[in-house]
Amino acid sequence: MKVTGDCTYFDCKRLPLILENETPGTVPIGLPISNCNVVLYGENGTDEGEIIVGGHCIAAGYFCYPYLMPLELVELPPDNYGGGPRSMCRVECYFKTGDFARKLLSGDLVFIGRKDRTMKVNGQRIAVEEIENTFREHPDVVDAAVICREVEAEILLFEAHLVTEKGDTEGETLKSSIRSWIQSKLPEKIIPRHIFFTRSLPLSSSGKVDYLSLAGSTYSSGRAVDNVEENSPDSRIQVVKRFVCVYI
Repeated sequence: MKVTGDCTYFDCKRLPLILENETPGTVPIGLPISNCNVVLYGENGTDEGEIIVGGHCIAAGYFCYPYLMPLELVELPPDNYGGGPRSMCRVECYFKTGDFARKLLSGDLVFIGRKDRTMKVNGQRIAVEEIENTFREHPDVVDAAVICREVEAEILLFEAHLVTEKGDTEGETLKSSIRSWIQSKLPEKIIPRHIFFTRSLPLSSSGKVDYLSLAGSTYSSGRAVDNVEENSPDSRIQVVKRFVCVYI
């Protein structure tokens, strides 16, 4: 059960007009194409949430198993989200893409990140990819990977792994410089608590960053939890204030 590859479009000629009223941060993914019903499925209205897709681009069901409902599908009353190409039906099926987006004032959608790479920090949705992309803007950083580690209960700490231009694996001066730079670019609550240098990032068989392997390498060495376990009770309170997060 899949949707078509293209469900939205964006007319780049409209970008200057959008920029007059707001800053999307990246090129919008736009509006639904014909016969596609693209809505945002979330807790707080329809301005931000997971992209779910309905309409003629959704298959009717599994071959030979018409009554089997895939986990990726959700059924919603059409009037809840404005209906769509099948709005005459009492209930419409939507495909849960796993992608999160927010809606601009123009109605265009802006991609935030994948479901497994987004989280809420103090009520605000954060895409880990945004932190990684910010690190990559530094002139000495070639590549970056950021993971989020649970330390105590629901306290999450960000951790950055950087590949530098010179391939450094140690260098407190450079690390201090990068930390000062990132503090001028990101809100304090999402600045990684730890920064590690590595010669290369581990990759999966598909060529993507292997975040599980990355998390395991630092956890086993004990580096990821240093400074946290040694904190006094008072400093832990400050950690709670800065880093209390909740999963979606």
